[in-house]
Amino acid sequence: MRICYLLKLDKPIRLEDYWPIPILDGQLNPVSQDGKIIAFKITFIGQPLSLSPKLEVHEHGKAKASITDRDSLLPFVSMQVEKAFSYLRCYFDTEILIDEIETAFEGETDEEIREIQIEKLSTGKAEHTLEIPYSMLTMALMAAESGPAPEFEATLVAASRKAMTEKRFIDSFRYSFLLIESLYGDGKFKSVQLKAALKANPDLHAIITEALSVRTPPTRPRNSDTEKLLSQSPTVNRVIDHLVDMRGFYFHGNRKRGNAWQPHEQDKAEVLCLLALEISMLISHEAAAPMFAEEHSKRHFEQAKNVGATMAMKVSFMFRDPDEKMDRNGTMRISVPGTRPTQKLAAYVAKSFLQRFEDEAPTADLKSAICTVDGTEEKIFEITLHAHLTQDKSKSETS
Repeated sequence: MRICYLLKLDKPIRLEDYWPIPILDGQLNPVSQDGKIIAFKITFIGQPLSLSPKLEVHEHGKAKASITDRDSLLPFVSMQVEKAFSYLRCYFDTEILIDEIETAFEGETDEEIREIQIEKLSTGKAEHTLEIPYSMLTMALMAAESGPAPEFEATLVAASRKAMTEKRFIDSFRYSFLLIESLYGDGKFKSVQLKAALKANPDLHAIITEALSVRTPPTRPRNSDTEKLLSQSPTVNRVIDHLVDMRGFYFHGNRKRGNAWQPHEQDKAEVLCLLALEISMLISHEAAAPMFAEEHSKRHFEQAKNVGATMAMKVSFMFRDPDEKMDRNGTMRISVPGTRPTQKLAAYVAKSFLQRFEDEAPTADLKSAICTVDGTEEKIFEITLHAHLTQDKSKSETS
């Protein structure tokens, strides 16, 4: 059986000349497109069928079938190519996409062709289109008209977020800590003084408290010091101590020490990265707060009205007052900026309706509500509350 690995580059490169290169008893060939090298193909011949993926069909359970990857050769291939590129990266800005490898299993005989169950496998990350609320774009433009923008915070949190998505967890932590230290460290750099400065800041305390309540779990258990700490529901001060200690380890770690960090051991820092990134993102949200000033929200709506980009929503609802035995019907109309129904618009209208109902009928119980586009009757949302109001038995008996 022939196994072919396709390893892509992060961006095309040029080679003035090239030919096949032997690697691990296989052969590496550059793959060109329009005169540029976009990937490398590594081919191994005479490999046993036991390395090909196995398809197993299940009679019971949710999954009808599963694929077992039995390729023990790939880890050695990826390790050698990654190590080779570490040499090149000392000189050039180039990278092999080690997590996006395509593997082809090709039979070299008729029998092998019949026996191979899965001919191709590929790994990679799914590309998701970023969704940004249009209101945030318009209000950001308004906020940029005057005063300083959160460029400092945005630069560091963007670098941290990008490093995290690329699984460079150590770099991500470094960027996040730089933001934390620069804003709340009071210019201190020695561990004892820095810890004291961070612990004395009430704003940072509030941010870390929130970060601990909403933190993102790792992709899998890492058994790291950070993970052990978080499993103990630590105080904010303990978290600050840990962050500063990890700064010393990842910023100033000596390669000669026995437990020195290694650049290829990024997974050990994933939980630390996620915690620090959550804190830095909350810091950046605070810095971006002027964008959500009420004046900008009003201008956003007025500008939408001026260009005819508004929609009228009609909410028909059923409710009951505590002193009444019959349900009553009501109607509420809500104007919102927009030109077509969206999920976020539906959520916004629902939130606005519930708030207005609470304000206008604080003692009433809402039974149900249906929202439609006024004039077209296109349904936007429907709410049904199944909880029933229970009367106080002691009061009814007394009366």
